[in-house]
Amino acid sequence: MFNPSIQENSVGIFGVAEILSPVFRRAAGEEFQEQILKLCLEDPSVEDGLTILEDYSQLDCWLIENGQAGFAISIDRELINVFSRSSGLGSQAVEFAQRQYRYLHLNCFEGPLQDFYARRGFQEYNRERNWFDHPQNPRPDVVYMNWERK
Repeated sequence: MFNPSIQENSVGIFGVAEILSPVFRRAAGEEFQEQILKLCLEDPSVEDGLTILEDYSQLDCWLIENGQAGFAISIDRELINVFSRSSGLGSQAVEFAQRQYRYLHLNCFEGPLQDFYARRGFQEYNRERNWFDHPQNPRPDVVYMNWERK
């Protein structure tokens, strides 16, 4: 469960040493969910690339103060719902996450997102056919990637 006082601590809810940034801050699950739903209303096409959850309270959620970018980390260190409403903030979100956590994994669609994460050191370890793939409507593979700080 999210604890607002965690922002004052030097250790996160998963025992991760936090480097508090003037840009990204810890957010309550409800606040993060509100930003995700707002983003989907603004641009319904982004929903395919997000993991929409009913409850984000068990995740480490991070937002920029103005809600222009954010991401969440699950208890098993899955990086989900990296979003950015402004160019460059997505890169900053991933770089910030990499400073906070020693290991991250994710899944994304083959293509530009895969290239985006590969440029940031993520390596493919598995892939599977997209469950919505159909000969009349081909969809990109789902690519599983991980990253570990050396």
